[in-house]
Amino acid sequence: MNRKASVLLQLTETNLTVAVADPTQTNTAGITVTINQAAAQTLSLDPGITVSQLAPALELTANTTGAAGKSLHASFLYSVTTFAGWQIVHFSPGQLADPAVSGPMADPDHDGLVNLLEYALVLDPWQPNGTGLQPGLQNGRFTLAYTRRKLATDLTYTVEVSTNLLAWDATGTQYDQTILSETPTAQTVQITDKSPANSQGARFYRLRVGFQP
Repeated sequence: MNRKASVLLQLTETNLTVAVADPTQTNTAGITVTINQAAAQTLSLDPGITVSQLAPALELTANTTGAAGKSLHASFLYSVTTFAGWQIVHFSPGQLADPAVSGPMADPDHDGLVNLLEYALVLDPWQPNGTGLQPGLQNGRFTLAYTRRKLATDLTYTVEVSTNLLAWDATGTQYDQTILSETPTAQTVQITDKSPANSQGARFYRLRVGFQP
């Protein structure tokens, strides 16, 4: 920011909102604000706000002349693409400094899912959830559904199959995969075993999430 001003930032997993005000009502030139977050696109701008760039850092200028100290607002589409970005959305500065609360292996809601899995399965780390996996049976075939992040750059998802819990097959040849639903940031995926459940011995499925910070 290049001048004295009040700037409020609200960040969710899908939106970034900025409010700029000049409580002193003395700025006669534009107030330039640079935010170290990239935005995907502009959603709305109050008159008096111009955007000079969306990435790699969001930069905008607010002309507060005549605003009488009131805030000017800008809203942008924002997508969480990394675990670090997800942490910023869900934890306060004090919590971010404490890995026992915000670290990848922490579990602040005590539901058995660590933060890394809450991030990967598009869950809220402060709301107790189940496993995030939805097993079922359709037309006599085993199914498993889960939600994954479309835009994550630090995650990999692999469904593995085993008959003995010792050797695991990650080739994907034993099941079909379909997308049940989709948003700009997430997909709900269902895998369906190719063989009827009563035509085979025990078969075990697991979802492996790889993390590459």
